[in-house]
Amino acid sequence: MGDLLDAASTHCKHLEALILPVKDVRYADAVADNMDFVFWKLYSALKKWKEGSGGKGLRQLTVPSRSEFDREGTSNEFLSKVLTLCPQLEYLDGWKRSYHEGTEFVASDESLCVSRDVWKTFCKSCVALREFSWVVVPFSDEFFLPFGLTTKPNLTRLQLTYNIRAPFRIRRNEYSTGGLNVLLSGCPALKHLDIVLHRLQPCDALIYPQIDEMIDPDVFNDDFFLALTDNCPQLRLLRIRELGSLSNSRKSCTGVGNTITDRGLAALWRAPNLTYIDIHDVKCSADAILNFLHADGDSYQGIATRRIRFRELGACFGEVVQRVLEDLVRVPTQKVGRRRTKAQLVISLSSRRGYVFERSWLVKMQQAFETRFAKGELCFAVFSLKKDKDTVRRSGSSRSAQQQVIAKILARAWIKDDLLRVGRLIFYTDKAVLDKRLQAVLRKSGRRSSWIITD
Repeated sequence: MGDLLDAASTHCKHLEALILPVKDVRYADAVADNMDFVFWKLYSALKKWKEGSGGKGLRQLTVPSRSEFDREGTSNEFLSKVLTLCPQLEYLDGWKRSYHEGTEFVASDESLCVSRDVWKTFCKSCVALREFSWVVVPFSDEFFLPFGLTTKPNLTRLQLTYNIRAPFRIRRNEYSTGGLNVLLSGCPALKHLDIVLHRLQPCDALIYPQIDEMIDPDVFNDDFFLALTDNCPQLRLLRIRELGSLSNSRKSCTGVGNTITDRGLAALWRAPNLTYIDIHDVKCSADAILNFLHADGDSYQGIATRRIRFRELGACFGEVVQRVLEDLVRVPTQKVGRRRTKAQLVISLSSRRGYVFERSWLVKMQQAFETRFAKGELCFAVFSLKKDKDTVRRSGSSRSAQQQVIAKILARAWIKDDLLRVGRLIFYTDKAVLDKRLQAVLRKSGRRSSWIITD
Protein backbone atom coordinates (compact mmCIF):
# COMPACT_ATOMS: atom_id res chain seq x y z
CA MET A 1 0.00 0.00 0.00
CA GLY A 2 2.85 2.39 0.77
CA ASP A 3 4.39 1.89 -2.66
CA LEU A 4 0.99 2.42 -4.27
CA LEU A 5 0.57 5.74 -2.47
CA ASP A 6 4.04 6.77 -3.55
CA ALA A 7 3.25 5.99 -7.19
CA ALA A 8 -0.15 7.70 -7.05
CA SER A 9 1.29 10.92 -5.65
CA THR A 10 3.99 10.90 -8.34
CA HIS A 11 1.80 10.28 -11.38
CA CYS A 12 -1.60 11.67 -10.21
CA LYS A 13 -0.54 15.08 -8.97
CA HIS A 14 -4.01 16.60 -9.13
CA LEU A 15 -5.82 13.92 -7.15
CA GLU A 16 -8.81 15.23 -5.18
CA ALA A 17 -10.07 12.15 -3.29
CA LEU A 18 -8.30 9.21 -1.65
CA ILE A 19 -10.23 6.22 -0.27
CA LEU A 20 -8.12 3.59 1.47
CA PRO A 21 -9.37 0.00 1.95
CA VAL A 22 -10.61 -1.52 5.18
CA LYS A 23 -8.11 -3.60 7.12
CA ASP A 24 -8.53 -7.32 6.43
CA VAL A 25 -8.87 -9.10 9.78
CA ARG A 26 -7.26 -12.22 8.31
CA TYR A 27 -3.99 -10.33 7.93
CA ALA A 28 -4.31 -8.04 10.94
CA ASP A 29 -0.83 -8.78 12.30
CA ALA A 30 0.86 -8.17 8.96
CA VAL A 31 -1.10 -4.95 8.46
CA ALA A 32 -0.21 -3.72 11.95
CA ASP A 33 3.49 -4.28 11.32
CA ASN A 34 3.26 -2.32 8.07
CA MET A 35 1.04 0.50 9.40
CA ASP A 36 3.82 2.97 10.24
CA PHE A 37 5.31 2.62 6.77
CA VAL A 38 1.92 3.14 5.10
CA PHE A 39 1.21 6.32 7.05
CA TRP A 40 4.68 7.66 6.39
CA LYS A 41 4.00 7.22 2.68
CA LEU A 42 0.50 8.68 3.11
CA TYR A 43 1.80 11.89 4.68
CA SER A 44 4.43 12.22 1.94
CA ALA A 45 1.72 11.76 -0.68
CA LEU A 46 -0.55 14.34 0.99
CA LYS A 47 2.29 16.86 0.83
CA LYS A 48 2.75 16.27 -2.91
CA TRP A 49 -0.98 16.57 -3.59
CA LYS A 50 -1.09 19.84 -1.68
CA GLU A 51 1.70 21.22 -3.83
CA GLY A 52 0.00 19.97 -6.99
CA SER A 53 -3.30 21.62 -6.08
CA GLY A 54 -1.87 25.01 -5.32
CA GLY A 55 -2.02 24.58 -1.55
CA LYS A 56 -5.56 23.22 -1.30
CA GLY A 57 -4.83 19.53 -0.79
CA LEU A 58 -7.32 16.69 -1.05
CA ARG A 59 -11.06 17.31 -0.88
CA GLN A 60 -11.85 13.83 0.46
CA LEU A 61 -9.73 11.59 2.67
CA THR A 62 -11.05 8.20 3.77
CA VAL A 63 -8.75 6.40 6.19
CA PRO A 64 -10.64 3.55 7.92
CA SER A 65 -8.09 2.72 10.64
CA ARG A 66 -4.75 3.50 12.24
CA SER A 67 -2.40 1.81 14.68
CA GLU A 68 -4.13 0.64 17.86
CA PHE A 69 -0.96 0.51 19.96
CA ASP A 70 -0.78 4.27 20.49
CA ARG A 71 -4.21 5.60 19.62
CA GLU A 72 -3.75 9.08 21.03
CA GLY A 73 -0.34 9.55 19.46
CA THR A 74 -1.35 8.30 16.02
CA SER A 75 -4.65 10.25 16.14
CA ASN A 76 -2.89 13.49 17.04
CA GLU A 77 -0.32 12.96 14.30
CA PHE A 78 -2.98 12.08 11.73
CA LEU A 79 -5.23 15.06 12.45
CA SER A 80 -2.24 17.43 12.61
CA LYS A 81 -1.12 16.28 9.16
CA VAL A 82 -4.65 16.57 7.80
CA LEU A 83 -5.18 20.15 8.95
CA THR A 84 -1.77 21.13 7.58
CA LEU A 85 -1.76 19.23 4.28
CA CYS A 86 -5.52 19.27 3.49
CA PRO A 87 -6.72 22.74 4.57
CA GLN A 88 -9.68 22.61 2.13
CA LEU A 89 -10.79 19.11 3.15
CA GLU A 90 -14.52 18.54 2.65
CA TYR A 91 -14.94 14.89 3.66
CA LEU A 92 -13.04 13.10 6.44
CA ASP A 93 -15.13 9.95 6.39
CA GLY A 94 -13.02 6.93 7.21
CA TRP A 95 -15.65 5.97 9.80
CA LYS A 96 -18.09 5.06 7.01
CA ARG A 97 -16.04 2.04 5.92
CA SER A 98 -16.69 0.23 9.22
CA TYR A 99 -19.88 1.97 10.34
CA HIS A 100 -22.56 -0.41 11.56
CA GLU A 101 -25.96 0.54 12.91
CA GLY A 102 -27.56 -2.55 14.41
CA THR A 103 -30.75 -2.92 16.40
CA GLU A 104 -29.10 -1.70 19.61
CA PHE A 105 -25.91 0.29 19.04
CA VAL A 106 -23.85 2.32 16.59
CA ALA A 107 -20.36 0.93 16.06
CA SER A 108 -17.33 1.93 14.00
CA ASP A 109 -13.66 0.96 14.07
CA GLU A 110 -12.64 4.55 13.44
CA SER A 111 -12.20 6.97 16.35
CA LEU A 112 -10.06 10.05 16.87
CA CYS A 113 -8.45 10.02 20.32
CA VAL A 114 -7.05 13.51 19.87
CA SER A 115 -5.96 16.06 22.43
CA ARG A 116 -8.06 19.16 22.94
CA ASP A 117 -5.35 21.42 21.50
CA VAL A 118 -5.12 19.42 18.27
CA TRP A 119 -8.91 19.34 18.00
CA LYS A 120 -9.17 23.11 18.44
CA THR A 121 -6.57 23.68 15.74
CA PHE A 122 -8.35 21.28 13.40
CA CYS A 123 -11.69 23.05 13.92
CA LYS A 124 -10.13 26.43 13.16
CA SER A 125 -8.29 25.21 10.06
CA CYS A 126 -10.64 22.78 8.29
CA VAL A 127 -13.66 25.03 7.79
CA ALA A 128 -14.55 23.62 4.35
CA LEU A 129 -16.08 20.42 5.78
CA ARG A 130 -19.34 19.41 4.14
CA GLU A 131 -20.29 16.60 6.54
CA PHE A 132 -19.22 15.29 9.91
CA SER A 133 -20.21 12.49 12.29
CA TRP A 134 -19.65 12.60 16.04
CA VAL A 135 -19.13 8.85 15.94
CA VAL A 136 -15.36 9.49 15.82
CA VAL A 137 -14.92 11.99 18.67
CA PRO A 138 -16.10 12.29 22.29
CA PHE A 139 -19.64 13.51 22.94
CA SER A 140 -18.68 16.42 25.18
CA ASP A 141 -18.79 20.21 25.33
CA GLU A 142 -14.99 20.34 25.04
CA PHE A 143 -15.42 19.07 21.47
CA PHE A 144 -18.73 20.83 20.68
CA LEU A 145 -17.50 24.32 21.51
CA PRO A 146 -14.38 24.50 19.28
CA PHE A 147 -16.32 23.02 16.38
CA GLY A 148 -19.11 25.60 16.67
CA LEU A 149 -16.99 28.65 17.47
CA THR A 150 -15.45 28.56 13.98
CA THR A 151 -18.18 28.67 11.35
CA LYS A 152 -18.36 25.80 8.85
CA PRO A 153 -20.22 27.57 6.01
CA ASN A 154 -20.37 24.47 3.78
CA LEU A 155 -21.38 21.85 6.36
CA THR A 156 -24.72 20.39 5.26
CA ARG A 157 -24.80 17.00 7.05
CA LEU A 158 -24.23 16.31 10.73
CA GLN A 159 -24.68 13.17 12.79
CA LEU A 160 -24.73 13.15 16.59
CA THR A 161 -24.28 9.75 18.22
CA TYR A 162 -21.96 7.58 20.29
CA ASN A 163 -19.65 4.82 19.08
CA ILE A 164 -19.60 1.80 21.42
CA ARG A 165 -16.20 0.74 20.05
CA ALA A 166 -14.62 4.08 20.88
CA PRO A 167 -12.10 4.15 23.74
CA PHE A 168 -13.82 7.16 25.34
CA ARG A 169 -16.95 7.02 27.48
CA ILE A 170 -20.10 9.06 27.92
CA ARG A 171 -20.21 11.28 31.03
CA ARG A 172 -23.37 13.28 31.74
CA ASN A 173 -21.51 16.16 33.37
CA GLU A 174 -19.36 16.63 30.25
CA TYR A 175 -22.07 17.70 27.77
CA SER A 176 -25.05 20.04 27.82
CA THR A 177 -27.74 21.61 25.71
CA GLY A 178 -25.75 24.83 25.76
CA GLY A 179 -22.74 23.09 24.25
CA LEU A 180 -24.88 21.55 21.52
CA ASN A 181 -26.39 24.96 20.78
CA VAL A 182 -22.92 26.43 20.25
CA LEU A 183 -22.18 23.55 17.90
CA LEU A 184 -25.30 24.39 15.87
CA SER A 185 -24.36 28.06 15.71
CA GLY A 186 -21.34 27.10 13.62
CA CYS A 187 -23.41 25.22 11.03
CA PRO A 188 -25.53 27.85 9.23
CA ALA A 189 -25.84 25.75 6.04
CA LEU A 190 -26.91 22.54 7.79
CA LYS A 191 -29.56 20.60 5.84
CA HIS A 192 -29.54 17.11 7.37
CA LEU A 193 -29.32 16.41 11.11
CA ASP A 194 -29.36 12.78 12.25
CA ILE A 195 -29.37 12.05 15.99
CA VAL A 196 -28.99 8.40 17.00
CA LEU A 197 -29.60 7.53 20.65
CA HIS A 198 -29.47 4.21 22.48
CA ARG A 199 -31.59 2.43 25.06
CA LEU A 200 -29.51 0.50 27.56
CA GLN A 201 -30.86 -2.83 28.76
CA PRO A 202 -29.91 -4.24 32.19
CA CYS A 203 -27.95 -7.02 30.49
CA ASP A 204 -25.92 -4.62 28.33
CA ALA A 205 -23.46 -3.98 31.16
CA LEU A 206 -22.51 -7.66 31.07
CA ILE A 207 -22.04 -7.74 27.31
CA TYR A 208 -20.42 -4.30 27.01
CA PRO A 209 -18.63 -3.63 30.33
CA GLN A 210 -17.14 -0.39 28.97
CA ILE A 211 -20.62 1.12 28.67
CA ASP A 212 -22.13 2.42 31.88
CA GLU A 213 -24.25 5.22 30.46
CA MET A 214 -25.44 6.62 27.16
CA ILE A 215 -26.36 10.02 25.75
CA ASP A 216 -29.07 11.55 27.93
CA PRO A 217 -31.96 12.42 25.58
CA ASP A 218 -32.97 15.28 27.89
CA VAL A 219 -30.32 17.51 26.26
CA PHE A 220 -32.42 17.56 23.08
CA ASN A 221 -35.11 19.78 24.55
CA ASP A 222 -37.06 22.86 23.52
CA ASP A 223 -34.00 25.12 23.76
CA PHE A 224 -32.13 22.79 21.42
CA PHE A 225 -34.91 22.97 18.81
CA LEU A 226 -35.11 26.74 19.11
CA ALA A 227 -31.35 27.00 18.54
CA LEU A 228 -31.58 24.54 15.66
CA THR A 229 -34.21 26.52 13.76
CA ASP A 230 -32.59 29.88 14.57
CA ASN A 231 -29.07 28.88 13.50
CA CYS A 232 -29.86 26.45 10.67
CA PRO A 233 -32.48 28.07 8.40
CA GLN A 234 -31.63 25.69 5.53
CA LEU A 235 -32.48 22.57 7.55
CA ARG A 236 -34.45 20.09 5.44
CA LEU A 237 -34.28 16.80 7.36
CA LEU A 238 -34.38 16.09 11.10
CA ARG A 239 -34.26 12.57 12.49
CA ILE A 240 -34.02 11.61 16.16
CA ARG A 241 -33.89 7.84 16.47
CA GLU A 242 -33.52 5.46 19.38
CA LEU A 243 -31.92 2.07 18.95
CA GLY A 244 -32.61 -0.74 21.39
CA SER A 245 -35.54 -2.56 22.89
CA LEU A 246 -38.82 -0.93 23.88
CA SER A 247 -39.67 -3.71 26.30
CA ASN A 248 -41.77 -3.16 29.39
CA SER A 249 -38.75 -3.80 31.58
CA ARG A 250 -37.30 -0.50 30.43
CA LYS A 251 -39.52 1.61 32.65
CA SER A 252 -36.55 3.66 33.76
CA CYS A 253 -35.63 4.55 30.20
CA THR A 254 -36.38 8.15 29.30
CA GLY A 255 -37.44 8.95 25.77
CA VAL A 256 -36.24 12.02 23.97
CA GLY A 257 -39.78 13.35 23.62
CA ASN A 258 -40.15 13.73 27.39
CA THR A 259 -38.34 17.07 27.20
CA ILE A 260 -39.94 18.31 23.97
CA THR A 261 -43.05 20.39 24.51
CA ASP A 262 -45.32 22.26 22.13
CA ARG A 263 -42.89 25.18 22.36
CA GLY A 264 -40.13 23.16 20.73
CA LEU A 265 -42.44 21.68 18.11
CA ALA A 266 -43.73 25.15 17.24
CA ALA A 267 -40.15 26.11 16.40
CA LEU A 268 -39.97 23.19 13.97
CA TRP A 269 -43.29 24.21 12.37
CA ARG A 270 -41.78 27.64 11.65
CA ALA A 271 -38.68 26.24 9.94
CA PRO A 272 -39.16 27.42 6.33
CA ASN A 273 -37.30 24.60 4.55
CA LEU A 274 -37.85 21.65 6.88
CA THR A 275 -39.54 18.95 4.78
CA TYR A 276 -38.92 15.80 6.84
CA ILE A 277 -39.28 15.31 10.62
CA ASP A 278 -38.95 11.90 12.26
CA ILE A 279 -38.77 11.80 16.06
CA HIS A 280 -39.17 8.92 18.50
CA ASP A 281 -40.99 9.22 21.83
CA VAL A 282 -42.78 12.52 21.39
CA LYS A 283 -45.34 13.54 23.99
CA CYS A 284 -46.96 16.30 21.98
CA SER A 285 -50.44 17.63 22.62
CA ALA A 286 -53.34 17.85 20.21
CA ASP A 287 -52.81 21.62 20.14
CA ALA A 288 -49.36 21.17 18.57
CA ILE A 289 -50.80 19.15 15.68
CA LEU A 290 -53.81 21.43 15.24
CA ASN A 291 -51.69 24.57 15.30
CA PHE A 292 -49.59 23.18 12.47
CA LEU A 293 -52.65 22.21 10.41
CA HIS A 294 -54.26 25.60 10.97
CA ALA A 295 -51.10 27.65 10.47
CA ASP A 296 -50.62 30.01 7.57
CA GLY A 297 -48.79 28.17 4.79
CA ASP A 298 -47.14 31.22 3.19
CA SER A 299 -43.83 30.47 4.91
CA TYR A 300 -43.65 27.05 3.19
CA GLN A 301 -43.64 28.29 -0.38
CA GLY A 302 -41.24 26.24 -2.45
CA ILE A 303 -41.73 23.07 -0.37
CA ALA A 304 -43.41 20.34 -2.41
CA THR A 305 -44.17 17.95 0.46
CA ARG A 306 -43.70 18.07 4.20
CA ARG A 307 -43.51 14.74 6.04
CA ILE A 308 -43.81 14.52 9.82
CA ARG A 309 -43.62 11.32 11.82
CA PHE A 310 -43.88 10.98 15.60
CA ARG A 311 -43.29 7.30 16.27
CA GLU A 312 -44.21 6.93 19.94
CA LEU A 313 -46.73 9.23 21.61
CA GLY A 314 -47.19 6.89 24.55
CA ALA A 315 -50.09 7.44 26.93
CA CYS A 316 -51.22 10.66 25.26
CA PHE A 317 -51.83 8.96 21.89
CA GLY A 318 -55.56 8.33 22.45
CA GLU A 319 -56.28 11.84 23.66
CA VAL A 320 -54.39 13.40 20.75
CA VAL A 321 -56.14 11.26 18.12
CA GLN A 322 -59.60 11.90 19.54
CA ARG A 323 -59.24 15.63 19.95
CA VAL A 324 -57.53 16.24 16.61
CA LEU A 325 -60.18 14.32 14.66
CA GLU A 326 -63.09 15.95 16.49
CA ASP A 327 -61.61 19.42 16.08
CA LEU A 328 -60.93 18.97 12.36
CA VAL A 329 -64.49 17.92 11.54
CA ARG A 330 -65.72 21.09 13.28
CA VAL A 331 -63.25 23.57 11.79
CA PRO A 332 -64.34 25.48 8.65
CA THR A 333 -63.14 23.70 5.52
CA GLN A 334 -61.61 26.87 4.10
CA LYS A 335 -59.31 27.28 7.10
CA VAL A 336 -57.53 23.96 6.65
CA GLY A 337 -57.99 23.82 2.89
CA ARG A 338 -56.30 27.18 2.35
CA ARG A 339 -53.41 26.14 4.62
CA ARG A 340 -52.80 22.90 2.78
CA THR A 341 -52.87 24.33 -0.75
CA LYS A 342 -49.35 25.61 -0.11
CA ALA A 343 -47.69 22.18 0.16
CA GLN A 344 -48.57 18.51 0.29
CA LEU A 345 -48.57 17.00 3.76
CA VAL A 346 -48.15 13.68 5.55
CA ILE A 347 -48.42 13.52 9.35
CA SER A 348 -48.03 10.15 11.06
CA LEU A 349 -48.73 9.65 14.77
CA SER A 350 -48.24 6.23 16.33
CA SER A 351 -48.07 4.28 19.57
CA ARG A 352 -46.84 0.72 19.96
CA ARG A 353 -49.46 0.02 22.65
CA GLY A 354 -52.20 1.87 20.84
CA TYR A 355 -55.49 3.07 22.23
CA VAL A 356 -58.91 1.39 22.21
CA PHE A 357 -61.66 3.24 20.32
CA GLU A 358 -65.26 2.31 19.62
CA ARG A 359 -65.70 1.29 16.03
CA SER A 360 -68.89 3.36 15.80
CA TRP A 361 -66.97 6.51 16.79
CA LEU A 362 -64.35 5.86 14.11
CA VAL A 363 -67.07 5.36 11.50
CA LYS A 364 -68.69 8.60 12.64
CA MET A 365 -65.38 10.46 12.29
CA GLN A 366 -64.84 8.90 8.89
CA GLN A 367 -68.22 10.04 7.59
CA ALA A 368 -67.86 13.52 9.07
CA PHE A 369 -64.38 13.87 7.58
CA GLU A 370 -65.54 12.93 4.11
CA THR A 371 -68.41 15.38 4.39
CA ARG A 372 -66.25 18.20 5.70
CA PHE A 373 -63.47 17.63 3.16
CA ALA A 374 -65.56 16.47 0.23
CA LYS A 375 -62.87 17.44 -2.29
CA GLY A 376 -60.16 15.54 -0.45
CA GLU A 377 -58.35 18.61 0.84
CA LEU A 378 -57.34 16.57 3.88
CA CYS A 379 -57.71 12.82 4.45
CA PHE A 380 -56.94 10.48 7.30
CA ALA A 381 -56.22 6.79 7.75
CA VAL A 382 -56.41 4.87 11.01
CA PHE A 383 -54.50 1.61 11.44
CA SER A 384 -55.45 -0.86 14.15
CA LEU A 385 -53.12 -3.16 16.03
CA LYS A 386 -53.71 -6.87 16.36
CA LYS A 387 -56.57 -7.86 18.63
CA ASP A 388 -55.68 -8.93 22.14
CA LYS A 389 -56.48 -12.62 21.77
CA ASP A 390 -55.38 -13.33 25.33
CA THR A 391 -57.95 -11.01 26.92
CA VAL A 392 -60.37 -13.80 27.82
CA ARG A 393 -57.66 -16.16 29.04
CA ARG A 394 -56.10 -13.52 31.26
CA SER A 395 -59.40 -12.48 32.79
CA GLY A 396 -59.09 -15.23 35.41
CA SER A 397 -55.62 -14.25 36.55
CA SER A 398 -54.73 -12.49 39.78
CA ARG A 399 -56.90 -9.38 39.38
CA SER A 400 -59.42 -7.55 41.48
CA ALA A 401 -63.11 -8.24 40.96
CA GLN A 402 -63.56 -4.90 39.19
CA GLN A 403 -60.65 -5.56 36.85
CA GLN A 404 -62.06 -8.97 35.95
CA VAL A 405 -65.45 -7.46 35.11
CA ILE A 406 -63.82 -4.86 32.88
CA ALA A 407 -61.72 -7.55 31.20
CA LYS A 408 -64.82 -9.63 30.43
CA ILE A 409 -66.65 -6.62 28.98
CA LEU A 410 -63.67 -5.86 26.76
CA ALA A 411 -63.46 -9.50 25.70
CA ARG A 412 -67.10 -9.50 24.60
CA ALA A 413 -66.53 -6.21 22.77
CA TRP A 414 -63.57 -7.72 20.90
CA ILE A 415 -65.69 -10.69 19.87
CA LYS A 416 -68.45 -8.42 18.58
CA ASP A 417 -65.90 -6.23 16.80
CA ASP A 418 -67.21 -3.18 18.65
CA LEU A 419 -63.71 -2.01 19.53
CA LEU A 420 -60.49 -1.35 17.67
CA ARG A 421 -57.07 -0.87 19.21
CA VAL A 422 -55.65 1.89 17.04
CA GLY A 423 -51.89 2.13 16.77
CA ARG A 424 -51.38 4.71 14.05
CA LEU A 425 -53.09 7.76 12.59
CA ILE A 426 -52.01 9.36 9.32
CA PHE A 427 -53.18 12.65 7.83
CA TYR A 428 -52.40 13.24 4.18
CA THR A 429 -53.41 15.54 1.36
CA ASP A 430 -52.74 13.21 -1.56
CA LYS A 431 -52.19 9.46 -1.76
CA ALA A 432 -49.34 10.11 -4.18
CA VAL A 433 -47.16 11.52 -1.38
CA LEU A 434 -47.49 8.36 0.74
CA ASP A 435 -44.99 5.53 0.49
CA LYS A 436 -45.87 2.65 -1.86
CA ARG A 437 -46.87 0.26 0.92
CA LEU A 438 -49.39 2.69 2.36
CA GLN A 439 -50.70 3.52 -1.09
CA ALA A 440 -51.36 -0.18 -1.71
CA VAL A 441 -53.21 -0.56 1.61
CA LEU A 442 -55.37 2.51 1.06
CA ARG A 443 -56.08 1.50 -2.52
CA LYS A 444 -57.71 -1.68 -1.25
CA SER A 445 -60.00 0.27 1.04
CA GLY A 446 -61.51 2.21 -1.86
CA ARG A 447 -62.13 5.29 0.29
CA ARG A 448 -60.48 8.67 0.68
CA SER A 449 -60.59 8.58 4.50
CA SER A 450 -60.46 5.11 5.99
CA TRP A 451 -59.68 3.00 9.01
CA ILE A 452 -57.72 -0.15 8.33
CA ILE A 453 -57.87 -3.35 10.39
CA THR A 454 -54.71 -5.38 10.78
CA ASP A 455 -55.46 -8.96 11.82
